[in-house]
Amino acid sequence: CSNRKTNPFLTKKNLEGVRLYELYFAPFDADGEPVSPARFAPGLAKDANIGPASVTTDGNTLYFTRNNSEGRGLGRNQPNKLGIFTAHRSGTQWTDITPFEYNNPEYNFSFPFVSADGRYLFFCSDMPGGQGRYDIYMCESVDGRWSQPVNLGPEVNSNAAEIHPFLHSSGKLYFASDRPGGKGGLDIWYSSLAYGSWTKPVALDEP
Repeated sequence: CSNRKTNPFLTKKNLEGVRLYELYFAPFDADGEPVSPARFAPGLAKDANIGPASVTTDGNTLYFTRNNSEGRGLGRNQPNKLGIFTAHRSGTQWTDITPFEYNNPEYNFSFPFVSADGRYLFFCSDMPGGQGRYDIYMCESVDGRWSQPVNLGPEVNSNAAEIHPFLHSSGKLYFASDRPGGKGGLDIWYSSLAYGSWTKPVALDEP
């Protein structure tokens, strides 16, 4: 996701004059190198920030972050929190945009990540009841619906911010955090699920 300027005659901005974020993708060439990026699914919103996003393994369902309200219906300085939305691929188009059933206009829901087997959805939120500024939550797919979000608890979350969850095939949950114990600012940490509990997060060494 980027808020780069791509059109010298048309720039999408919010009411405060800040350029909006959009999704981009960079195809790989024959040598495996990424080429010039292009906008990805520009029809996901009219006037709203978009991203980050996660796509299911089959490539047919996109989970993405977006402002809850699109367009310019809100007044200046009115809060427009982030929510999670899904879209389904139909040919070359992404359609059927649907809000996550647990979105709440009072809080931010963002950074969705769907596990490779489609069983778990991780995301981040500043909703009440968490450990810090931003916490990681998890839902499980049960009979085609997501279960109530569960905070990963003090084993993973801290009184700082935890964002960008990513579940690796090894079972390690990688995420970014600005908690104490890292190199400074946001660092990459990981935790593993062992016997039903998450292990104490470990910060990755340089580089």
